[in-house]
Amino acid sequence: MSVQQGPTPREILAQAVQAAQPEWTVKDHPWKPKQVPKDQAAVAVWRSDLEAISNLELRHTLTVNLYVSRTEGADAEAEADDALDKLLLVIQGTPGLAWSRAERTVFETVFTGWQITATGVSNNVYRQAVLAGE
Repeated sequence: MSVQQGPTPREILAQAVQAAQPEWTVKDHPWKPKQVPKDQAAVAVWRSDLEAISNLELRHTLTVNLYVSRTEGADAEAEADDALDKLLLVIQGTPGLAWSRAERTVFETVFTGWQITATGVSNNVYRQAVLAGE
């Protein structure tokens, strides 16, 4: 049995971020950069939870890590805030997606940034596959 589906909310969000911020490094899977170029950002998006909210729909919980180049001081905070604003606007502006939480984080005592929780809804492709006899 195979499950035919279009792009997942994870893929949709990664593509939307890359289109809106082409100078950023964007990965559609868990990832941490070796470095983040000055005045740029890096983003990793992955599905961290999946829930059947009805027979017809699935809710995808996405974890989105936003990494910035500066690590401390007022300039680092300004860079992180600016990148967060840009990323949240992309999430909020992507049909079918919404963010619910953004938490300031220092990843592995190295990278400054934010961890964002977002959600997206898709058709229940598993139910569809079973009904189609795939």
